[in-house]
Amino acid sequence: WTAARYIAGEFAAMGFEPVDEDGDFIDEYPIRIPELDPTQTRMILEAGGEKLELLCGKDFAISPSLESPELTGVALAPVVEYEWYRANPGSIPEGSLVLTYGPLMGMAEITEGLRFGSWMENVLEAGAEAVGMILPAQLPSEMMPVLAEQVAASPRLEGPPMLLFPVSTVQRIFEFAGAEVPEMDPIETIQYARLAVSLEMQVTTRTITAPNVLARLPGARSEDLDGVVLTAHFDHEPPGQPNAEGDSIYNGADDNASGTVGLMEAARAFAALPEPPLRSVVFAAVSAEEMGLLGSTYLAEHGPAPASSTAANLNMDMLSRNGSDSIFVFGQTYSSLGKVFREVLEGHPELEFQVRSG
Repeated sequence: WTAARYIAGEFAAMGFEPVDEDGDFIDEYPIRIPELDPTQTRMILEAGGEKLELLCGKDFAISPSLESPELTGVALAPVVEYEWYRANPGSIPEGSLVLTYGPLMGMAEITEGLRFGSWMENVLEAGAEAVGMILPAQLPSEMMPVLAEQVAASPRLEGPPMLLFPVSTVQRIFEFAGAEVPEMDPIETIQYARLAVSLEMQVTTRTITAPNVLARLPGARSEDLDGVVLTAHFDHEPPGQPNAEGDSIYNGADDNASGTVGLMEAARAFAALPEPPLRSVVFAAVSAEEMGLLGSTYLAEHGPAPASSTAANLNMDMLSRNGSDSIFVFGQTYSSLGKVFREVLEGHPELEFQVRSG
């Protein structure tokens, strides 16, 4: 909130018009946060008239959500190229809990995290009811209670819960279902065990209010041209586990004070234009990105520049990752904006940028 008020003051000093109803540039929205006690959480498997009980903190860990999935089987599935599962309907049995090896939170490179996120999105759209990660085989069993506490404290605010399983638990599940013990290292084919799975957990919710900070520059032809939105998230991870030096602060100068400053400087440049642009421009500093793109989702669904009436969105994240001669541009193939970007860059060789794309 301190950061939100600072950004709002800068937007006001630049002479923009506020977008929110009370005129303070801050658009508030609610966030519902699911919470559970991992020691009171268990999973019950049923197959062939028999039951198997798995305990949270011993046999699995779970990041709670507001959804309670009904599961009809467990599938192991490889991480393959983007959209493969959606392009192959029926490859994932409806109602499955789908597992694969994935990047551990806080331990993965950005590209690996994005790849896993794309995989998760695909299998859910292909029919999965929930997803989970298989933990490294070398993880000591005594770490499971600690991991369960940490994961329970990182709820999923969108979509189904996320589960984590040791290799030994996955093998027990398949053996209990009477299925062939799966090939675990690596997972190269889809392997499936049919059984009923129920999660017994008491999820409570609390609601907090979060701020987006919004300013608008009206365009000369805003009546007949959709607007452009520039975004950057200004939240960051809270303090975590201390490192070897005892430092528990995740410094946010890169992710994403750098992008937020980029947004504010772009706004300052637009405010100094002698004539307004043809399209209206909304400058949006969004919050709760680290909690699951919540501020961006609220902006896209509720305005003031909903996705249905927006020509383009340019997002700035971790600008300090770039060298002085490089710019990383993601999403060029998703719209005509990539072509526009390349044409503009080719027209300005004096920038001397080397473009790296994703």
